[in-house]
Amino acid sequence: MPGTFTYDEATNKIVVTNGTEGAPATFNDMYTADQAGTDTILLDAGTPASDLALDYAVRPTHSKALKVKCVVANKSAEADYIFITGTDWKGAAQTEAIDVTAGDGSYETTKYWASITTLDCSDNAAGGGAVWDDGDLTVTQDIWGVVWEHTAEISYEIDAVVTYGDTSTATYFAAEGLSVTFNKAISITANAVARFGKWLESGSSINIADNSSHGCFVKFAEVYGSTTNYINYGHLLIYGSVFNAAKDGTTQRIYLYASAGGSSYVDMRQSVFTGFRGLYFLSVNDYVDTVISQDTLAGFYISVGVTSDWCGVVASGMSSNLAGGRAVVTNLNISYTIHIYGADNVFTLQNPVSVPAVKEIVEANSSIIEQYTCNIHVADEDGADLSGVTIQCQTFGNVVSPDAGSTFYKCVENHTSGVFADDLAADKWELTTAAYAALAGCDGGAGTGAWVTGIDYVAATSEFSTATDVNGDIAEQTIDYKKWVGTSEALLTFGPFTFTYTHADYPDFVMNEITVDHPIVWRIEMGISTANLGDAVLDEVVEGAITLREAIRLNLAVLTGKSSGGGTSTVVFRDTGDSKNRISATVDANGNRTAVGTRDGS
Repeated sequence: MPGTFTYDEATNKIVVTNGTEGAPATFNDMYTADQAGTDTILLDAGTPASDLALDYAVRPTHSKALKVKCVVANKSAEADYIFITGTDWKGAAQTEAIDVTAGDGSYETTKYWASITTLDCSDNAAGGGAVWDDGDLTVTQDIWGVVWEHTAEISYEIDAVVTYGDTSTATYFAAEGLSVTFNKAISITANAVARFGKWLESGSSINIADNSSHGCFVKFAEVYGSTTNYINYGHLLIYGSVFNAAKDGTTQRIYLYASAGGSSYVDMRQSVFTGFRGLYFLSVNDYVDTVISQDTLAGFYISVGVTSDWCGVVASGMSSNLAGGRAVVTNLNISYTIHIYGADNVFTLQNPVSVPAVKEIVEANSSIIEQYTCNIHVADEDGADLSGVTIQCQTFGNVVSPDAGSTFYKCVENHTSGVFADDLAADKWELTTAAYAALAGCDGGAGTGAWVTGIDYVAATSEFSTATDVNGDIAEQTIDYKKWVGTSEALLTFGPFTFTYTHADYPDFVMNEITVDHPIVWRIEMGISTANLGDAVLDEVVEGAITLREAIRLNLAVLTGKSSGGGTSTVVFRDTGDSKNRISATVDANGNRTAVGTRDGS
């Protein structure tokens, strides 16, 4: 068995250690360890009494009922008994008397017990006699009784806190293609990895079908303790899986929380989370890709430096939110609220599927940016990849109106706005036209170009300038579309943009007034190169099958080439090199052409 498992009754905790990525510890191993458990204490050195109760209930798991051991110590050898009252596997009441006249020793019941309510330690086999004069009683069972295997290697239930790792031992635990219910919390310590599902990649191609077949269904069945499941400096990997959390009303829910310190990280891909209070990603090592949070009270909390892609929040009557600072979230799908906490935080929504209607920025110097990626492939006139094409994307910069739409100014110097008159006098703004303002998306209204103090304004400038590689592709670029700044969530809109394509062998190609409000994935053909432009014109058919090139040769033959047959019925015109007959025509007595036999423009 790759893993090592220990169980402590006092804390009701299973600790998993050891296992490697190649030979991980598993739930089947955990179940095997549970069934192999010996002398699991239910009562620890209890003082004899007529109504002695167990410290911990009998836990037969799916066996329904089991035998228990009564361990007598420090007792004199005299006629005494233990009279047990409880229930059998059907829930029917039953009793059993155990003769302990021999004194110290281990006595196993003959009956199987689902529960034990009292143990009567007296000199009467039917109970109710005089309590023992001395001794103590310990009751044990020979399994832990906290791990169920409902279906072999497919379905498990854990009725104990599970801690992956002991902070020092390298530990790797993996689960694939199964369901598990945690009735208590989990935690992952330093140097430990817990993986649910399996991530399969072939080069850059991800096999989603295989990921789904290896995914897990994980349920947290009840609100427990602090309601938090911690990843304390450990690693939690969740691939193609569904995590479900029970809830008590709408406020008491379970957190999934990754610590910010150390090497802790969460890697979640193609998974769904339902019913949690919140999913907290605080480590710069965290990675979130194609994750949906449904019916989640606090949604995602994504902090500094977290890499994420396609985060979705779907709530049912709940006020969900996404919160964090200086983080980039890709393909966000959330229809509720974004909260930004802390000073100087920048939260970037990259390629959002939807942008929340409500945006709440707590600190004046923080902002939210709506941003889209730009990927462009350029080919030549034949569709072949074209390298060395310079692509420049330019923006109008910020355009504002200090008087609600009467006059408009374009930013000509990047600056943080102060008093408008002072900024204007310092040549940071320049008067522009309403038409220019309209192209820049400014009408002077609140949220659409009204001038605001304390805003980082930018001048018209190049958004990016890059060149295509040998495959005709540019390195992925990002373009800001909107920016909400400060506690008033003042809106800046960027664009429209102009894209200019230049190459030494091709005429420039320009795309104007492009609004970048969605990801760009373009394939551009540059058209005919300047080197081929002459041939393209000359080889254009002008009449019948005759090209312009051939027509010019025929004209040159008639106008400047040698001729013969004058005064006869056949006239011939030679090419300028006197190497062939270009035209051979039949003429009448008046010299009029009645037929053309040869017309060779090749």
